Amino acid sequence: MPPGGWTYSKTAFNVSERVNLNKRGDIEGGGFNKWEVEGDFLRIDDSVCAMFSGWDWENQRETILFSGILADGTSVWGKKIE
Repeated sequence: MPPGGWTYSKTAFNVSERVNLNKRGDIEGGGFNKWEVEGDFLRIDDSVCAMFSGWDWENQRETILFSGILADGTSVWGKKIE
């Protein structure tokens, strides 16, 4: 244990937020502006995320997932729910 014990900042944790990737390439929510698919990759603004199929355990079905790291080092991931 480090001297003084452990401390946590709430800003160190990811909090889920629903966003909409609109057909015209813009994004509603999440503080992002635009998106596009490039092969197996999803570009969100200037960040590239891996896109793959996987299991949505909450909705008990296969769906499209993505995962990546933003320019500031923040991780981002998501799933298609509709």
